[in-house]
Amino acid sequence: MRMSKQKFSRPISPDLLAFGILFLALFSGFIILILGTIFIVGYIYYYGYHIEVLAYLCFMIFGLTLTYILARFAQPISIYFYRKHDDS
Repeated sequence: MRMSKQKFSRPISPDLLAFGILFLALFSGFIILILGTIFIVGYIYYYGYHIEVLAYLCFMIFGLTLTYILARFAQPISIYFYRKHDDS
């Protein structure tokens, strides 16, 4: 006797997905901020201030801006994916 395979294709709720995206964005933003600050302060301490420090600051600000954009649009992103995978 064969058992039929059940298909569970119901997506998770958009609120839960938005909370996950928001948590990921905030966590990665804090990591970028903390590690970037430690790296820049250590670089200035060992090598002095050079033009590379400005480049590292720009990369850090760019990463923080991307995480802010991800956190800002977490709810619309989750609603988009919920509607995309919803069969009804």
